[in-house]
Amino acid sequence: MSCGFSTPARIARRNRNRITDASSPWRRQVENIEHTRTKTRSPQTNGICERFHQTIQNEFYASAFRRKLYHSLEELQRDVDVWMESYNTERTHSGKYCYGKTPMRTFIESAKLAYDRDLARIQPTSEPASAVM
Repeated sequence: MSCGFSTPARIARRNRNRITDASSPWRRQVENIEHTRTKTRSPQTNGICERFHQTIQNEFYASAFRRKLYHSLEELQRDVDVWMESYNTERTHSGKYCYGKTPMRTFIESAKLAYDRDLARIQPTSEPASAVM
């Protein structure tokens, strides 16, 4: 399912052998995606994803499949994309880091903080750090 963001830097999945397009070895190699596995029988490791799956099931799929008969994946994908847009930009969240804001607002407000903490862009100085006396 597409949510309008770029390719992930890391994919975490349960300790299964099921391969999806996003986690295929070829795509990981081409797009430089790190692949990790979550700890077996530990839902806390993947709690945010599990909570999202429950939310999309309850708020979208449960009602969408009662209201409409989908004839193609593309048709379903269009409706999921509309719901995802609303989920990210209109629906406030009470979860971790959002504190009653939309995820997009949280992302925009934290972008400067993430930029300031990006150590890869900071150039080391030529002078060694001196001890404070």
